[in-house]
Amino acid sequence: MDVFLKNETLVNIGRNVCRGPACQICFVDKSPEKAGIFDTLFRRVTALAAQFCLGNGNCQGQPPRKGFTNREFKVNLHPMSLATQTAQPPAIASLLLDKARRLGLSLPLDLERLAVMRGCDYYGRDLDPRVPPLGEVPLSNAELAIALIAPSLSPAAREIRLAAALLGARDVQADEAAVLAVQENCAETVRHIALCGRCFEPENSFWQTLLDRLPDVEIDAGKFPHPTRFVEMTGIDRGKVGVFTRWIRPRRPVAA
Repeated sequence: MDVFLKNETLVNIGRNVCRGPACQICFVDKSPEKAGIFDTLFRRVTALAAQFCLGNGNCQGQPPRKGFTNREFKVNLHPMSLATQTAQPPAIASLLLDKARRLGLSLPLDLERLAVMRGCDYYGRDLDPRVPPLGEVPLSNAELAIALIAPSLSPAAREIRLAAALLGARDVQADEAAVLAVQENCAETVRHIALCGRCFEPENSFWQTLLDRLPDVEIDAGKFPHPTRFVEMTGIDRGKVGVFTRWIRPRRPVAA
C-alpha cells in the first residue's frame, strides 16, 4: 500500500522533529492528497521528515535535500520491514548517562528525584511513586548536575535550573564540573550557569574558577532560562528590608 501525505501534515511532523519556531519543511508540491498517517508508519514518517529538516529551527524556505522527492518519500514507505518500523536515530553517546543507567536509574526522572532528595526541594513536584523507592546513588553532585543537562536528554528549563542549583552545592569542584561538561558536550549550558552565578555571587570564587576551566564557547542566552530563574528574590533577609537575591542551591548538606 502506498501512502501519500499532505504537505501540511509533513510540515507539522517536521516542525516537531526540528523544534524550531520558524521551521518549515519544504517538499515538492506534487503529491496526490490522500488521508491519513497510520500508526504503523509514524516512526518512519518522522524519521524521513527529519531528513528534510536542517535541524536548527531556521530552515524556512529551504528546498528539499538533494535526492529526495515526494515520489521517493512514497516508495520509502513501501514495503516496510519490522526493522524499518522500529528504527530510531542513533543516540548521542554519553559516558555519564551510561554510568547512571548501570546504577539502575531510569532517565531522566530518577535524576530529578535524586536532585530533590539531595536538597533541591525548591523544585520539588508531584511525580509518580517510584517502585522500588530511590535510594542514595554513588554519583557526585557534579555528575548529577551534568547528567541533568546532557544533550541526549533534551533538557528543558527545569533540568537546567536543577543543574544550576546542584552546581552551587558546596562540595562541587570546578575542575570536575568543567571536565564533565566538556565530556558530555554541554559546556555552553554550564558556562551560561557560571556567568549567571558570577553575576549574582561575585564574591564566590567558584564561579570564576569554573569559567576559567571551561572552553570559551559562544553562548546563545536566548535558549536558556533567564538569569533571575536561578535565584530567590526576597524583600526581607535576616531582618533587613530591601530586594535581596540568593542563589538557589540545595537547602541542606548533601551526601554524594
